[in-house]
Amino acid sequence: MKQKTAGFTRRYISGLRRYLQEAVSAGLPTALRLGRQAVALGLGTLELARIHEGASTALAPMLSRSGRRVA
Repeated sequence: MKQKTAGFTRRYISGLRRYLQEAVSAGLPTALRLGRQAVALGLGTLELARIHEGASTALAPMLSRSGRRVA
């Protein structure tokens, strides 16, 4: 499960980065796909929150350069 979660985390970071760099609606298909994958993997809300926190931390340098924030 940890290996599947690691792959999901990489895809989540990539999708979040793309969402932040492009128009808001451009990220919708990726978000839908990631949501379906999360359900298929059996990820819970807390685990998804941790993945999002890690992704936000990983992307913080990019965000600070652009002046954008991610919740």
